[in-house]
Amino acid sequence: MNKELTFKYEKEIGKNKLVELFDSVGWKTAEYPNRLYNAIKNS
Repeated sequence: MNKELTFKYEKEIGKNKLVELFDSVGWKTAEYPNRLYNAIKNS
C-alpha cells in the first residue's frame, strides 16, 4: 500500500475548488464564495 503524500505550492486556485474544499469540512464560509475567494486571493 502506497501512503505517499504530495504537497504542492500553488499561487492560484479556482473559486469552485476553494468552495468545494471549505464545504467538504462543513465551514459556513463556503456559502459566500466571492468573499471566500477574495479573502484567500488577497492573503
